[in-house]
Amino acid sequence: MRRREAMAALAAAGAGCLYPGLGSARTQQYGSGVQIIQPRTETIPRTAQARKNYEYRMGRAVLDLIDAWYGQGDLPIWGRPAAEIDMEKRVVNIAYWVMQFIPEHEDVYPVDPVWIMAQMMEESFYYEFAVSWAFAVGICQFMSATAQSVGMICPENSKVPEAELKRPESASAQKRLEKLQKQRRELINSDPALFRNARTKLKEVLKVLASGGGDLDPELDLSRLEQLEVLDERISEARSEYRAFLRANYEGRSIFNSRDVRFLYRFDQRVTYKKPIQGMIRIMAENLRARHGNLLAATAAYNAGLSRTYTDRAGYETYGRMPPFQETVGYLSRIVVSHHEIAKRM
Repeated sequence: MRRREAMAALAAAGAGCLYPGLGSARTQQYGSGVQIIQPRTETIPRTAQARKNYEYRMGRAVLDLIDAWYGQGDLPIWGRPAAEIDMEKRVVNIAYWVMQFIPEHEDVYPVDPVWIMAQMMEESFYYEFAVSWAFAVGICQFMSATAQSVGMICPENSKVPEAELKRPESASAQKRLEKLQKQRRELINSDPALFRNARTKLKEVLKVLASGGGDLDPELDLSRLEQLEVLDERISEARSEYRAFLRANYEGRSIFNSRDVRFLYRFDQRVTYKKPIQGMIRIMAENLRARHGNLLAATAAYNAGLSRTYTDRAGYETYGRMPPFQETVGYLSRIVVSHHEIAKRM
């Protein structure tokens, strides 16, 4: 194959990865592929019947993907075989709420429903009681502060009486954790060279020793290092205690049981569907508007924070950038692939 033909073939293959419908006889009006700079165009059908049909196809596509990838093994996040979990009930409900809330935020910025389904798959694999290391909770993995900012009740602002809670004595571990984390930040900021760049600190000390003078205080440095060890241990204990508190109050409950839902709506709405999905779509619409439709920057902002996607490089300011974090890069990579796999099944 000549060089020009080879290049054309590669270009077509690359376009096919981003636009699964491209080059085939059957193309789709909605959800056919990823546009990295997403325009302000409708992402879901307008008529009720067409929208319902799209919702059904999207749900089936997600379920087909889960079966293809994990039908014979344990599901991510869940750590259990797919056969033990009613994923159909979950996916059908989630797809319904995604399609309900996207029109509400189209005036902010249109959001791709297939992308949201892929993003939730990466966040939690649709496990309503998923709890991250940093205490992000639910299918959309909301941190408490962010959840409260979009109107959700979390354990920190819940009015559930202690008598209805399990392990209520551990609820205060969250405030203790925040206090300890603040102390840790202050300690590190007191001597950045010691904690953040030990090599620089060592070089500084060696220079002083080589010159035979200077004002070294090794006892102070040692004391600070020991303080950090103590703080890390106490932070770990507080984290474990608060996790046990959350687990105890989620354990044995179902979001498909009306009695449990009444409790969860008063205790932690992040583990339900309606408000978290509404919140996620709202944040993604706002991120897309802030980054002028740059879908990757908007999604990276959901993971790492909008400010971390800012760039002052001329010509790129409006679109932002990908933050150089390994976690965020992996997060985006998997969402792109999941979106492609869902879309091609529709």
